[in-house]
Amino acid sequence: MARKPQARKKACVIDFHTHINMPEVQAWIRANAKGPRKPGARVSRQSAAFQKRQDQTVQSRSTDMRARIRDMNKAGIDVQVISAHLTHFCYWASPRKGLEVAKIFNDRAAEIVAGHPDRFACIATVPLQSPKLAAKELVRAIGLGHRGVQISSRTEDKELGDPALEPFWAAAAESGYPVYIHPHGFTATERMQEYFLWNSIAQPLEEAMAMSSIIYSGLLDKYPKLKIVMAHGGGFLPFYAGRVDRAFAVRPETRVNIKREPSAYMKRFYYDTVIYNPDMLGFLAGKVGAGRIVMGSDYPVFLKDPDPIGFVKKAKGLTAAQRANILGGTAAKLLKL
Repeated sequence: MARKPQARKKACVIDFHTHINMPEVQAWIRANAKGPRKPGARVSRQSAAFQKRQDQTVQSRSTDMRARIRDMNKAGIDVQVISAHLTHFCYWASPRKGLEVAKIFNDRAAEIVAGHPDRFACIATVPLQSPKLAAKELVRAIGLGHRGVQISSRTEDKELGDPALEPFWAAAAESGYPVYIHPHGFTATERMQEYFLWNSIAQPLEEAMAMSSIIYSGLLDKYPKLKIVMAHGGGFLPFYAGRVDRAFAVRPETRVNIKREPSAYMKRFYYDTVIYNPDMLGFLAGKVGAGRIVMGSDYPVFLKDPDPIGFVKKAKGLTAAQRANILGGTAAKLLKL
């Protein structure tokens, strides 16, 4: 069994947004993604072919931890938070099979961290298609040393605010660790298969959908201790808060489960810095508070920010203390490092 890492005492630079494409999980998917439950293609053939080549390019950084650490040293990163490759969610599988593959990832990720406790932390994956099993696996994974959990923006048939998912949310709130929401592409790509729109446009939209479901369902009021981190700065929603607040003011159906404006709930989330425009980072900090932002790079995928520390430093309007928190202080508190 993997050794549970001890809390680190010194402040450090933490990359919250990194992935591992685990060979053991890849093998499981090849063996089990068959028949009517096999995940369907959501992108064009050209995009899928390019993606396959890119996956081959970055695969070495998912298996060679020494090479990964060398990259971290070059970038000035002290600790990476490793999470599953997006194909590893496997919500298309049966609950039993989903739990099986989640355990494969969680056990191996804990072993990686135990081998390099000063350089890596990990967050789990869970079979969200079965909220009760997801809750149990989250508890087990934290016992292995995981510092939170990563989920996609919906299951195959449920939005994140669906009442059926509450067993998972209750366990996440009770754990005290963060839930990191990172979409696996977009769930309705009929108009977005070409030109990589399924990622560049649709993924930020998916994040906005996930946040909206959580907000409008009243989930954040029901679980005030819940800590949620949104990938890619929360997608489009934080940058278009005025329109949803206006809708809240004039449309009664938006107020069924909540009493405050949606923008007030946006300050309850945390956000990573993978938004590519430094001016937008300054805007996000002004909108939700610099203390709600953690640094991320999206390593090792081809869209990664090659200089995430420099990106934070380029953002205007931040104090030295705020930059220090974004670079690692806030993440350390969330992850209890």
